[in-house]
Amino acid sequence: MITALLFTGALIAIWALFARALGRWRLMGPLAMAIGGAVAGVVIGDRVGFALFLNSNAAERIAELVLALLLFVDATEVRIGAMKAVRGPVLRLLFIALPVSLFLAWMFASVLLPELSLAVTLALACVIVPVDFSPVTSIVKDTAIPQRLRHILNLESGYNDGIITPLFLFALALAGDAKHGGPDAALGQAIPAFLIAVATGLAVGFTYGMLSNLADRRSCFSAQSMRIGLVAVPLLTYALAVSVHGNGFVAAFVAGTVFRMVRRTRELHEELSLAEDISIINNMVLWFVLGASVIFIGQVLGNVWPVLLLVILALTVIRIVPVLAGLLGSQLAGRERLLIALLGPRGTASVVFGLLAFNAIPDPDSAAIVIAVTVFLLGGSVLLHGIGTQPVVTRLTAGMRR
Repeated sequence: MITALLFTGALIAIWALFARALGRWRLMGPLAMAIGGAVAGVVIGDRVGFALFLNSNAAERIAELVLALLLFVDATEVRIGAMKAVRGPVLRLLFIALPVSLFLAWMFASVLLPELSLAVTLALACVIVPVDFSPVTSIVKDTAIPQRLRHILNLESGYNDGIITPLFLFALALAGDAKHGGPDAALGQAIPAFLIAVATGLAVGFTYGMLSNLADRRSCFSAQSMRIGLVAVPLLTYALAVSVHGNGFVAAFVAGTVFRMVRRTRELHEELSLAEDISIINNMVLWFVLGASVIFIGQVLGNVWPVLLLVILALTVIRIVPVLAGLLGSQLAGRERLLIALLGPRGTASVVFGLLAFNAIPDPDSAAIVIAVTVFLLGGSVLLHGIGTQPVVTRLTAGMRR
């Protein structure tokens, strides 16, 4: 553990010194940490110890808290003004393209990996579908891409993991309790937990937003104290929801959404900066863990080709076809639709979902396949969307209004 901590700390410290230079080479922090994790895994070589850590309560709790913070930050980053300007395309992506993508992912996973149960393939679909630009932030900062398209991509990325989370947790509940009630029992747990989570998130987000406005008018807090408070809020929301048998992730996402709507300040980005920075650090640690996972994937996979084929389909057909279909007839031009369809990187949400699934699925062979898909998916996505997108962006944006 100390050796792994040494590798992690050294990699983050070195990346911090050269982040801008590495960014010009599209070697963002997550990719650098994944590569470092793979090297560390080979050097350390403790496959058994690493697998035991991944399957421990400590790893599960860490992943849960990271996801709660991630969902809260994602929700607070969504600007209402940007949403109004591109509401139609965003709703099409979230409520047409996203469900179709989930269905295609589940269908292909079921066909290519018939040894997996329905619940595991559903969880796997939730792992491979969410779009997240954290590993390749250069895409949404690229001024060659028209601003409204960047708004659409940001909004889709901010909301899709929150929408998928209840389905993912339902799949995990079904996979972990398949012999005790099946889908009816899992659904019977998921629906009340979802409703409790929404109520909890609404209450916490609204209350803290109103209290923040009141305290701000009376100059009761400092900039530093508010930054610290917005790190505590998602953790508080998660813990409160779980303590009353609710879904802590949904609660954190709802709290972030409501807080963003209620809070009245021009300094919101500054207030959220600490939560964002902590989220980035946590993300990099998870990418390190993901990279280190390669040390035992080769030993547990009997046939790697179905996994690789599923990953290729996830990065192409499963993303592109539903997006093009969902945006058909929208206000966007054909090249704009194609650009959105092609820019679908996977990121931290997939990492966390993959690690949680690995921990929660009782069958070790099924769990190993899930983590293998996650590793190959994220590696392929970083290469495809980090290195391979520039020629596509240049070609498709030629002549577009910025």
